[in-house]
Parts: sequence; C-alpha cells; structure tokens
Amino acid sequence: MQDRPNQAELIESVRRFIEEEIVPAIADRRLKFRSRVAAHVLSVAARERELEGRLLEAEQSRLAALLPHAASRTADLPLRERVEALNVELASSIRSGTIVAAPGNSLWDHLRLTAREKLEIANPGKLRGL
Repeated sequence: MQDRPNQAELIESVRRFIEEEIVPAIADRRLKFRSRVAAHVLSVAARERELEGRLLEAEQSRLAALLPHAASRTADLPLRERVEALNVELASSIRSGTIVAAPGNSLWDHLRLTAREKLEIANPGKLRGL
C-alpha cells in the first residue's frame, strides 16, 4: 500500500487544480470546456474507485437471482467479468422475451437500481429529487 497521498487524494488534487487554477485562467472557450470535462472525468474515476466493489457485488447478486442458471456458469470468473457476462445473458433474455420488465417485478427493480448506481458514479447530482 502506498503512503499518503494515496490514489484518491492524488486524483482529487489534480481535479481541484484543474477546476480552481487552470479553468479560470483559460480564455479559449473550447479549451475551458475540455478542461472542465477533464476535471469531471477525474471525479468520475475517483467515485468509481471508491464505490465500484460494493456496487458490482450488489449488481452481481441481483443478476444471479434473476439468472441462476447463468450465475452458476460464471461463478469462477473475476467479479467484473462475471457481472459483464451476466449482463450479456440478461440482455439476450430480454431480447428473446424470456424475461420481461414490468413495474414492481424483480427485473424492473434491478434495472432501476442499476441505473441509480451508475448515476451514483457518473453524475450523483442527477440523483437529487429522484
């Protein structure tokens, strides 16, 4: 394990530097916009690093409940690959009509929760008021 500053602190330092010192000093609108995007990307990376394990575990548990036959086939894969494989299986099942989303059913709940979790990483501000 690395001493301080750790990875999260380094990412946050660079993000703040871009937002607080670089962006205000840029006159070119295009470059200013791209610098803001870069700062946002660093924020997303930091949130993903912090939340990814917990959110992947939760998503994998829901997918395994929806697709028990596929869950047993993917059990030996690393977590991220398992979730990706189960999502491919889920998409195929939805396309074929084997599983259907309807308000209040387990697939509906899974899709709603997964969308919220993805927003929690990509743009948590959008969750306010939902």
